[in-house]
Amino acid sequence: MPSELDLLAVRAEVELLNRAEGHRWRVRQADDGLRVYVKLSPAKSPDEYCLRLDFGESLSSGPPSVTFCDPESLAEGSPRDWPANLTEFFKHPPGNGGGWICNEWTREGRQHHAEWNRTWKTTRVVWRVVTAIQDILDKPGNYTGRNQ
Repeated sequence: MPSELDLLAVRAEVELLNRAEGHRWRVRQADDGLRVYVKLSPAKSPDEYCLRLDFGESLSSGPPSVTFCDPESLAEGSPRDWPANLTEFFKHPPGNGGGWICNEWTREGRQHHAEWNRTWKTTRVVWRVVTAIQDILDKPGNYTGRNQ
């Protein structure tokens, strides 16, 4: 069970992000713990994606597990919920199980890259992860559309 302090910290960050970044992200915390859903779009694209961030039982245990999910149902594992190409970063299903994101701010990225295992700060945890994913999507020439 997550601590009340961690739950409050995530709730406060979600509220702050919705105020400060509401023009580009819609963030909500799940009712049952340290799980957050973020709807975002690549720059200059109407395509909408949803990221699921799951911090498990504690913010201090390291980066969250992160995957793309359906923006409406929040179901995970559909290749259509992932950006096309960008396979250096986004390991979409079905060839990669339910899919995972190769980035130093994700639990899965650190499991595959021991060199990324460094100190994890428990502040601005959602912002740090989502900014990293948004930067990948927004880099000129990166985004080519939705995976089919």
